[in-house]
Amino acid sequence: MSFTDKYLNFNYLKSYLSFIKKYAICSIVILIISFILGIMYSGDISYLMNMIMADMADSMEIFGIAGFIDIFTHNLQSDLIMIFGGVLFSIISIFGMFINGAMLGYVATITPIFDFLLLIIPHGIFEIPSWILSLSAAFMITTLIIRLLSSLVSDEKTIKDEINDSKDLIEAIIVSIVLVVILLLIAGFIENFITGALYQFIMSII
Repeated sequence: MSFTDKYLNFNYLKSYLSFIKKYAICSIVILIISFILGIMYSGDISYLMNMIMADMADSMEIFGIAGFIDIFTHNLQSDLIMIFGGVLFSIISIFGMFINGAMLGYVATITPIFDFLLLIIPHGIFEIPSWILSLSAAFMITTLIIRLLSSLVSDEKTIKDEINDSKDLIEAIIVSIVLVVILLLIAGFIENFITGALYQFIMSII
């Protein structure tokens, strides 16, 4: 049975979402808090946010397939850092989510609300869930690391036993990474080929 047949089907995805629920809720709470803080302290973080946005703007100036690849690789790198930050007990991962959420909040304060929604929603409905899954995967990796470290000092379980007992967790981490890649591919395509054109079209008829 292929990976797609086994994992990327409705029945597994339903159980997967149930399995990662507590990790996803924590990730969403952190995103919401960082978004609110980005709005509240937009003036204080403007210098940092403008530096980050200037770097991102370089990708927006590349068009066509090259632009899509640039956006995708940039976002994938960011999400992979968040995911594998779980090895370091998710400290880097939480910081990464705070940057993403604060940047979103900051942009909301400097952009007219209608423009903000038009420019964020089309690709954001895929990219923002990728952040949530990335941080959830980081938390799961941290959970796995803690379990493995605990097995080192346990007389009841070996590392091999813990790995066998954590198969569901390991599978969920792998599926999360695959879903993040899929979401970012879709988000990158929409951001590069659709968001700008859709914005221009809507603005031209209102």
